[in-house]
Amino acid sequence: MKNNHTLIIGSGIVGATLALKLAQAKMPVTLIDARPARDDSEWQQMLGKRDARVYALSLASINLLKDVGVWQKIAASERKADYSQMQVWQLNGMGELLFGDSVDNHPNSHLPQMLGSMVEPAVIEHALWQCLYEDDVSDYLTIIAGQKVTNMDWLGAEQGYRVTLDDHTAIDAMLLVGADGRGSFVRQQAAIGLDTLDYKQTAICCAIYTEKPHQATARQAMLPTGTLALLPLADITDADKANPQHWQSIVWTLPRNQALALIEEDARVIADKLAAASNYELGAITQIESIASFPLTAQQAKSYVADNLVLIGDAAHGVHPLAGQG
Repeated sequence: MKNNHTLIIGSGIVGATLALKLAQAKMPVTLIDARPARDDSEWQQMLGKRDARVYALSLASINLLKDVGVWQKIAASERKADYSQMQVWQLNGMGELLFGDSVDNHPNSHLPQMLGSMVEPAVIEHALWQCLYEDDVSDYLTIIAGQKVTNMDWLGAEQGYRVTLDDHTAIDAMLLVGADGRGSFVRQQAAIGLDTLDYKQTAICCAIYTEKPHQATARQAMLPTGTLALLPLADITDADKANPQHWQSIVWTLPRNQALALIEEDARVIADKLAAASNYELGAITQIESIASFPLTAQQAKSYVADNLVLIGDAAHGVHPLAGQG
């Protein structure tokens, strides 16, 4: 019988979604991740904290997650922030763009049309892992956690790949999928080159609580120094829900030296400078959490495919967050 086994290396959101889709289609698949499996208490500890990072999930991505049963779990968790409007402006007042739907357009209390939803990475991952362990996929899906891939051998087009793990286990698969992120081991071992672009910018990200509610609107200010994005965050505490729509995720793009200097400042100073940079669009910032930074680069594999091998997600293409449409 022809080997139709697929082996996916990397169980982040992209790799786990593909594994789930294949297993639900009754196709044998093995999912390998170097990270140890998390137990329920570890998941709850992660989910108990507000993450400043969010994915802006487009309707197409939401429909894919619905198709595999993941979106239903995310919706039930109430850890998502749907947005129905986008506001984009320049600080110099030269132009403003506002599009989408609003509550004002629905006097009979119909909900405005959703453009997308902001969801924290751990919320998506947790929903995926719940689905990966459900009975309907157990006959077709094997999950190996806490093991690194140490070697990849191509056995020819008719046999595919033999992959060796750090416990010396060998696994054969007709198709090998690299879903192992920007520094992809699979891409390197397959000798697939990489085109890169350094924007010489750094993004500061954080979670903020603003004086005015965001009103289900995702905002982007196009500043001379770079883009400032204010993205709705889910309300997770009882206090949040009593006074909703005030928490937002920030991605503030700055020249690298300027960002690295700012990140060393006191949190209150960062909050005040951030409010000023937004031209106080939502008033003062009264709370700020989870301040971090990351360099902005773009990269693209010179090929997404090779014999018996395919790259997906960040292993294939890493883009600027401004273009990362979920």
